Amino acid sequence: MLALDRDAEAMTEFAAAEWLFERLGSQSRVAAAWLAQGDVYARPRDSRTSVSKPISTQHIERRSPLMKRIVLAATAALVLAAPAFAVTGGTPDGGAHPAVGLLLADRGNGPEPECSGSLVSATVFVTAAHCTAQLPSARVWVSFDSQYAAGTSRLLTGTAHSDPQFGSSRSDSHDVAAVVLDASVVGTTPLALPQAGSLDKTSLRSQSFTNVGYGYFDRAFAFDGVRRVSSSSFTNLDATNVRLAENPGGVCFGDSGGPRLLGSTVVAVTTSGNKNCTGQSLSYRLDTPSARAFLSLFVAVP
Repeated sequence: MLALDRDAEAMTEFAAAEWLFERLGSQSRVAAAWLAQGDVYARPRDSRTSVSKPISTQHIERRSPLMKRIVLAATAALVLAAPAFAVTGGTPDGGAHPAVGLLLADRGNGPEPECSGSLVSATVFVTAAHCTAQLPSARVWVSFDSQYAAGTSRLLTGTAHSDPQFGSSRSDSHDVAAVVLDASVVGTTPLALPQAGSLDKTSLRSQSFTNVGYGYFDRAFAFDGVRRVSSSSFTNLDATNVRLAENPGGVCFGDSGGPRLLGSTVVAVTTSGNKNCTGQSLSYRLDTPSARAFLSLFVAVP
């Protein structure tokens, strides 16, 4: 959104989405951010948008296209009684990717699922900055269970560090964060980080990217705590992002911060998609100078 010079418009949509999610009993800023970004990307820019428009629920226009669509979508999701068909084409991961974990945060009710992420060293867990930047506390938890269960899954404590430049640039979202765990993870091999500019040097057209995360897997949008895996095909690349087609599989709410893998290398972290978790999704590259500069503060980069 920032790259498109549409920050005010995007944040108005985000505020609308966040307000509605709170009314529906959800405090997930991640889901709100996902919907807002997807909605803004899908619309042509409104040249009348004012960059000085305050970002608050008091300034949300009742005619917001996102508000109209999300009310219908969220209401339908709440009343669905029968299982909906899968839209991300994933399968339970089991123990295939033990270094992919679930990020949990305390918004007033103790540890609650927030995002996905990857272990890239014995003590460093990489996720997205939009998952951590506005948390009430930087103290978080990570679970590496293949199926998270509240109250029984093992939780590792750590401190979240968001890229301090997150949200400050229109050309680079800096949507990356590192959680420094209080204790080393034993018995799990970390995933690798990419070499500098590796996506620029690789022929991506025929590549299949592996997606792993704890996000929703169908249009019922019900969290079941299962880590899933899917694969996506390449669409295009820019200086800081990679866009993938949700085909044959993809990502959804809750997969934010999770890895886009080529082999065992986390080449990007999931950033956003559309409200139906179909079409295309956007991920923040970890092979760029800015991403590497931030990550090097916490872990050795190749």
